[in-house]
Amino acid sequence: MVKKESTSNRAEAETSADEVYINSIEIETDASSGKTALSTTKAKKALEGTIRINGYDARVLFDTGTIGEDILNAAFITTHGVETNVLEGELQILMTIKGSQSTSSKQCVVDIEIGKMCTRNNRMIVGELAKYDALIGIEFRSRNQATFECGNSTIPFPKNKVKVNCTPTSGLVRAAAIAATEEVMEMFPEVFPDPILERLPPLREYNHRIQLKDKENLKAQPTFGVPEKYELKLKE
Repeated sequence: MVKKESTSNRAEAETSADEVYINSIEIETDASSGKTALSTTKAKKALEGTIRINGYDARVLFDTGTIGEDILNAAFITTHGVETNVLEGELQILMTIKGSQSTSSKQCVVDIEIGKMCTRNNRMIVGELAKYDALIGIEFRSRNQATFECGNSTIPFPKNKVKVNCTPTSGLVRAAAIAATEEVMEMFPEVFPDPILERLPPLREYNHRIQLKDKENLKAQPTFGVPEKYELKLKE
């Protein structure tokens, strides 16, 4: 039996090479012998990894298809209390998947740390993302004179003398955007009837109710994602 675990190779920029590793390498441990080795899972290349945004770890995708604005996940903002302000007008976000689109009405200004490199006052719009805390695209690349080298899974920042290594670790097919609201409504017509009723729904056989321990002391709780290696088991 083989047991899988992860060990991080994310580190500060090395003194000699000025290289930063922002991913984790999956390690397989043999339960019978106790020996460890690199995972044999064939990973798909992606410019993704863990950096720090406003001092918190953030799972990000460096995306050549994110044009015009960089995007920070609304869940990350809520969890870590990132300050936002309202845009003058609602901004439409067009996705690459046909019929998929979203909107944003808020923006924020954050600090982004990658190894020894720290860039301040990065403007990002607030959006809904499925697998990542942030999409960092052409705007960030241009400001910092970086190059997205997809073939090597590296991102050189010559101005800051830093080279980011995005070691491929996951074999799952994944995308950054969630389904548009309209698509979700079509998937669950019993929950979103058309036309929308102007009265409360009838009582069901089982009616959900949350008992609050202390109604006077309500706090926002952090959200936690499910590790990729457990997702397939949950779907079964």
